[in-house]
Amino acid sequence: DLGNQLHIEAQITHESTLALELAEGREVVALIKAGWLTVQPALQGCPPGRNHLPGRVEQVLTEEDGPHEVRISLGNGQTLCALVEGQRFVEGQQVHACFAPSLVLLGTPL
Repeated sequence: DLGNQLHIEAQITHESTLALELAEGREVVALIKAGWLTVQPALQGCPPGRNHLPGRVEQVLTEEDGPHEVRISLGNGQTLCALVEGQRFVEGQQVHACFAPSLVLLGTPL
């Protein structure tokens, strides 16, 4: 649960569940690399079986020779950064950040 009715699913091995001592209510940190995110216009949505986080494009950092960095503001106050090629987004645009549960890396606070 990310707060503000946002949640994600993670797919991890049984061994990792034991090593991280995961249990209901245990606090975890979820990481997703910027290059693993797919950004879709809000009306298009995400493919079935993918995590989807709705948000608003906060900033687009354009690169001449590589992917653009798209910063997405989520409803819970957090910001996602995605690397996007071949698509154009504008500040203020409503979008979905999409990613597979298998791409979520989990950790526990020290």
